[in-house]
Amino acid sequence: MVTWRRRALILVTMVTLGVACQGAAASPPIGTDIVGDTFYQPPSPLPAGQPGDLIRTEEVAAPSGSRAWRVLYHSRSTYGADIAVSGLVVAPSSPAAPGSRPVVAWGHGTVGSADRCAPSRQSDPIAQVAGLSRLVQAGAVIAASDYEGLGGPGPHPYLVGASEGRSVLDAARAAEHLSASGAGDRVVVAGYSQGGQAGLFASELAPSYAPDLRLLGTAVAAPAVDVSSLAASAEHHRGDTGLIVAAVAGYAAVDPTADPGTVLTAAGRSRLHLVIADGCNDQALASYAHLGMWGTFSTDPLTTEPWARGWRRDSTLDGVNGPVLIVQGGRDALVPQATTSALVRQLCHQNATVAYRVYNSATHASIPVASSVDVMAWIAARVAGLPVPTTC
Repeated sequence: MVTWRRRALILVTMVTLGVACQGAAASPPIGTDIVGDTFYQPPSPLPAGQPGDLIRTEEVAAPSGSRAWRVLYHSRSTYGADIAVSGLVVAPSSPAAPGSRPVVAWGHGTVGSADRCAPSRQSDPIAQVAGLSRLVQAGAVIAASDYEGLGGPGPHPYLVGASEGRSVLDAARAAEHLSASGAGDRVVVAGYSQGGQAGLFASELAPSYAPDLRLLGTAVAAPAVDVSSLAASAEHHRGDTGLIVAAVAGYAAVDPTADPGTVLTAAGRSRLHLVIADGCNDQALASYAHLGMWGTFSTDPLTTEPWARGWRRDSTLDGVNGPVLIVQGGRDALVPQATTSALVRQLCHQNATVAYRVYNSATHASIPVASSVDVMAWIAARVAGLPVPTTC
């Protein structure tokens, strides 16, 4: 019988060879070829369900040795309302005892806020989480949430940590309810960029929101946690203006007093549909790049309520639970190293068990590949129960 301690060693070899031979595999462009809307529309009214309960599933094509399902599952909004959230579950195709497999709950990076941008809606949804597919080969289940309002009904609360964290934890629960996956209650949370924020908030929320899950650890790359700081940095890069618009609209999704129209210029308002309804990330960024910050905004959302208050809240972690790995690129202009280093100092001050690794030549785009060997090995080690490293 192969134990997870043995699998941890196997996984390191598999990832090393995979990265050396394949490099950064390109995923299909987000939003260019999507599945229909029917699967993503829940019954109306939505039948009552507990967080993580399945509403429906649909098996999709998967690589040899694995099975995959689109899932629509119950979650909770920031107001506590019962909502439907979509995602993807990937598992080994080999038989397994019920509840025997660990789950990696994956939080994706920014793809856009329109429903058609959701990773599980793409023509090849497996490719959107290709970096974690090796964990399936080692015996784990991947539960990849699209997040609230992205894919499923409602607006997407972009960069609202509590919303993202709940969606990620409930995806792990949904995988456990999918009996064919063999998923159990042992969970490692992982995420990149926006998904890094989602992962850390999932870690903070886990004991109170999902006490039925056994959180083994959290691994995040370039986490977009300090929303105020990141928005301030984006002000100086015209190409990132669309991200500030997405954050303004994202907070408006959870606060009815936050009307994006009150802080946008006429030109900014005319393009808003590309952020919240029609476009994915590339289109949103391109549509605002030539306007820049002050062609887009009539007033600074960083200092205007209720956004300033909301972003302060979503930039603060009260603490994390279990060990954490944070990886960061030294040449990351979107989530600067200084911002992530400040987060690490905060977590260490809160007595968290944090391993922090900086890859000096990595950018925001390249950090997932640059760190993949270390991240996958760290995840496997947590599942195997190996000693926990810390740099605090």
